[in-house]
Amino acid sequence: MKTENEDNTPTIQKTARIRDDATGQYTEIVEFPVSKSAVARLELAPAVIHDLKQFADKLLNAGAILPKDATEQKKLLQSVADSDPPKELVYAAETGWLNDECKVFVKADGVIGNSDTNIIGINPVQDVKDQSGHLSIAGTWETWKTSVAQKARLSSISMFAICVALAAPLLRIIGHQSFSICIFGRTRIGKTFATLIGASVRGIGQKEDLIAWNITDDRLEQRLVEYNDSVFPIDDLMKMRGSKKDKHVRIEDIAYLIEQGHQKGRHSSFAKAHGAARKWRAILFTSNEQSVAEFAQGLGLERRHGATVRLIDVPGQMDGLDHIFDRLKESMEIATFHDWMHTQFTEIARDCAQNHGAAFDRYIKGLIFYGRATVTKCARNQIKLFLSNVIEETDGSIARDVAHNYGLIYAGGMLGIQTGILPWTKEELLDGVTKCYLAARELLPDEGVALRRGIPALRERLRQLPSLSSLPIGKTAKGHYENVDGYWKRESGMYRCIIKCDAFNSIFSSTYDRNLILNWLIRERRIAYAMSKVAAPASEPRPKKQHEWPDGERRRSYEIYWPHKA
Repeated sequence: MKTENEDNTPTIQKTARIRDDATGQYTEIVEFPVSKSAVARLELAPAVIHDLKQFADKLLNAGAILPKDATEQKKLLQSVADSDPPKELVYAAETGWLNDECKVFVKADGVIGNSDTNIIGINPVQDVKDQSGHLSIAGTWETWKTSVAQKARLSSISMFAICVALAAPLLRIIGHQSFSICIFGRTRIGKTFATLIGASVRGIGQKEDLIAWNITDDRLEQRLVEYNDSVFPIDDLMKMRGSKKDKHVRIEDIAYLIEQGHQKGRHSSFAKAHGAARKWRAILFTSNEQSVAEFAQGLGLERRHGATVRLIDVPGQMDGLDHIFDRLKESMEIATFHDWMHTQFTEIARDCAQNHGAAFDRYIKGLIFYGRATVTKCARNQIKLFLSNVIEETDGSIARDVAHNYGLIYAGGMLGIQTGILPWTKEELLDGVTKCYLAARELLPDEGVALRRGIPALRERLRQLPSLSSLPIGKTAKGHYENVDGYWKRESGMYRCIIKCDAFNSIFSSTYDRNLILNWLIRERRIAYAMSKVAAPASEPRPKKQHEWPDGERRRSYEIYWPHKA
């Protein structure tokens, strides 16, 4: 109940004292009249309130009605300064899970869960005053489920985007590092709509509200803090400033920055005013017309292998389609389909605008209800299940690391089903996330990927060689063998194949792929070794590169053995 003067005008009073856990500083909320019926509020440091001159200036500039008489005004302000606020409140140091117990989730303007310390969110001065990226709630989780989540079933990448948003709060719960995702594909296939669908979970309802890449790294760090333990959706990578080379360098650096999870060090004066360097745990989700790997190749560069795990390229187009609706069961004429697709995009935009944010609150409440121990066990079991479904024996460390990230994303989707916010079946969830993973895996610079690509290519090339029985033998055939890449001869249990080194090398798109296949041939004992009289017994075997051909000439070539059954 508001205190009023005799003329029913509200009076000036303190309503609360707030501790900012980020800085350790305190502020007090002062409520004051700006008319006979309206009040306003200021949040001021205690030192400002007790400096009556500053206090009066702040109030007057904010439209406060103060006594005209200087003595009366001073007496009133002094009594307010000397009074004790009726309640104690707290600004949390950061958004996201309050602590390792994961029983309270802090939002910018409140909390999900029961806080014993009267947390009211984070200090508003930490917010960046941009309309883009502003989080809000519209509609209910039920209407989001029956509209946005229901339409997402038509697209693996849209289901995937929702699962990314649900996986982000699990990062801290299971102790997983942050990472980034980039959906790529030609323009107008629906990449931005997939990003928006994922963003609607957290509380962004329109494409125009997505944060864009035309921000500095310092600004990016500020915004990341707002999305702690959340998906961080950000629009098209190519809106980034600078030359193509500058963009590539920055993209790779950001991949490491996201995983690093904290702001750069600041001067002590900044830390005193704003608190220590802020941390985040988030999954950055963006899009681009090209994959980051293709963008690098266009510059004659290669991505660092570590960056491919930290910022993962995911094709937005599946099954050779020119749109994101790969799960659409019915077939339509092209003209009809284009009209249908336009209608879908229009409805998705409408549904996200009308329904966003509420599903996230419901999901977090579900995780709190289950408890950290149960959620951790469930998430790890689902990750294990996913890995057992996709990992192949030949996979290297890069593919396995990326698979683990996808396992977390799959676990987010499973918990979404269990908390009731997703209308999907477990089977379609596993199929959709697996499909996205397998498409992404093929783009990785991973040993297993290269082997699965290179071994069939080598086998097919060897099959194309002529048989020795079809070729002439003897010195008179020398000219003939100059134009032959190799030959094969059937022997007991295997084919013995001779292939020129240049022809072998031409099978593979990179030196990395070629060397992997050579090492595989050595491990499998499918290639002739070079014997050295001076080499130590423990030295690594090397392929023999000189072989005598049927015309008596020695040519640079490999001798490869291929079992009949293979």
